[in-house]
Amino acid sequence: MKGFVVILIALWFSASAGIAQSSLGKTDDLGRIAIAAVVPDEAGIPGGAQRNLQNRLTQVATLNGLGATASSQFAILPMVSIISQDVTPTAPPMVSLNIDVTLYMVDAKSQTIFSQTTISLKGIGRTEDRAYTQAINNINPRHGQFRGFIEKGKEKIIEYYNSKCDVIISSAQAFAGQKKYDEALHTLMSVPDVSRECYDKCMQISMDIYQEYADQQCNESLSAAKSAWAGKDLSGVERHLAKITPDMGCYDEAQQLVATVTAAVEAEGGSAWSFKMKKYDDSIDIQKMKIQAGKEIAQSWAYRGAAQHFDWAWLYPGFKPKTPVQPKPEAVAEATKVEAKAQEPVEETRPPIGERPKASNINVPIFKDRKVIHNDGIGLEEYPIVTGSNSVKTVMGVIRRQFFTAPDGHSPLELVMFYKNFVEGYKGKILYQTREPHSVKINGKTVNSYLHTHRINHMSNYNYMATKTSEYSVGVIYTDKSDIYVIVGAGRAKATTTCDLVTVEVAH
Repeated sequence: MKGFVVILIALWFSASAGIAQSSLGKTDDLGRIAIAAVVPDEAGIPGGAQRNLQNRLTQVATLNGLGATASSQFAILPMVSIISQDVTPTAPPMVSLNIDVTLYMVDAKSQTIFSQTTISLKGIGRTEDRAYTQAINNINPRHGQFRGFIEKGKEKIIEYYNSKCDVIISSAQAFAGQKKYDEALHTLMSVPDVSRECYDKCMQISMDIYQEYADQQCNESLSAAKSAWAGKDLSGVERHLAKITPDMGCYDEAQQLVATVTAAVEAEGGSAWSFKMKKYDDSIDIQKMKIQAGKEIAQSWAYRGAAQHFDWAWLYPGFKPKTPVQPKPEAVAEATKVEAKAQEPVEETRPPIGERPKASNINVPIFKDRKVIHNDGIGLEEYPIVTGSNSVKTVMGVIRRQFFTAPDGHSPLELVMFYKNFVEGYKGKILYQTREPHSVKINGKTVNSYLHTHRINHMSNYNYMATKTSEYSVGVIYTDKSDIYVIVGAGRAKATTTCDLVTVEVAH
């Protein structure tokens, strides 16, 4: 899976927008800047060394006063150049590698390089992966050259916030106008408090946008509570009213509903209704409460990340990532002869721990020459996996959803076989496969309904897959530290082959 490390060591904003220090030391100021440490697939780092390198990048960031966050548009990325690669005349033969690793600090949105530095490394191992790993182990995050690299990049980031404040605010207000309140709040709250004037403006505006968000949520909850009361569902009334807080615009109307329900229950001779609306705590500063609430909304959006969704091709021009072997045409032809019916689920039997591949070596690919439409890191959640024509298995793990289109001339079945080859290449198992996912219903739900669990609505043609999926498969790779489920839903839409790829990594 794409290497991505998230370490948050800096507060994005203070507890109150109106109270702040007017001057801070240089290290404290700059240390409040958030940045992403990323090793994208385009970097071409072998899977076994990828996680090791991302750990080193994180250390370079944190030891030099930066915090890393998945949602930042600013990132540190590596580029590795092979200077020489030889096989030693020894027994056993070893791979000797000399590489240059260049680190870039970039603005992913504007595709601008702020700072860069290069370090030469040497590694040796029985395989290319091990030679890479040994070379990367020689990176010393405390090396003085990294300090200058970070400082220069920080200064450029501060310049960005100071010069683009009006643009940032306008962007946030545009998101709010589209009712994308979480994204609007995240945009404002990503401004570090070192950029004091911009930070103060953003905090003030964030409270106004939070109020819009809160009022929208209030109206939705109040409407749901009224509907529940119309159906005499007291527990439903309580559940929806409990979401309404004193800072929301419809709070007074919600209190009136409480009074109406209480009077009706008592008039009908029922037991006293004990529900009480939430009240202000006089000890809590309302301004602080709104900022904290806005922070939580912004962080919930940021959890999905941003930097890992950027297209890094501009930094790695001409790079062709290694991909598993594409299925041969005759294999596809043979597979099409299979009856269009759902196969029965395969029993899961894990191999001995010593025979399992390392989780750090598993990098789930995307089909060759594909066009990625959406790449969403959902995070830790429960996910229902259809493992048979009459069975669903719910697991809890780290979920990533990817939606892409395949090049012309590739069928949905070919995509399924591509991932079948990938799973079996790591001695994994295909648990279930069907060529008629629409005909399979479990507990009244189709395969597609289960497949689309935790799908993010991007308000685009992302949703047309709901009626076009014609191939479904689920496989699992058992590793030393986790079970990695690979769920594929492929189909045709407007003469284009499209694919939903979901991976769920379940830790042991």
